[in-house]
Amino acid sequence: MSSVEAAEGSLEHGMSGFERVIEIMEKHVVFNRHLGLRIPRMERGFVRMQLPFQEQFVGDETTRALHGGLVCAIVDACGGAAAWSCVAEDERVSTLDLRVDYLHPAPPEDLVAEATVTRESREVILSDVRVFAASDPERTVAAGRGVFKVRRLP
Repeated sequence: MSSVEAAEGSLEHGMSGFERVIEIMEKHVVFNRHLGLRIPRMERGFVRMQLPFQEQFVGDETTRALHGGLVCAIVDACGGAAAWSCVAEDERVSTLDLRVDYLHPAPPEDLVAEATVTRESREVILSDVRVFAASDPERTVAAGRGVFKVRRLP
């Protein structure tokens, strides 16, 4: 049993499906918790995720740009959360494929990602993701697409 599956059993029974997903993504996915990822908005097929800046996220000290792996991680997490918002309570999603186009260096500040589900079937869900600095929402830092496999819990 994974830590996420164990955590699901201990969550409050009165939570909505979206509240459960947010709780799991923020507090029980250890990597997301380590990064400090937050989900201020979730609805079916859409997620907005925030990544608070931490100095250790800087990947290039001369330009102060954030590490590309960090940007990739938020694309994956946000796209996966958007996909998860479309499945039944007894289903989960896992990443099959991920593409990230790095359009501009990510500045040393909070990042925001927004993911929208663009296609869904019983087996696969596609999410398009846009990442930008919190202070400049018009300038896209990265654009990505995730393909997520839908699986039913045993």
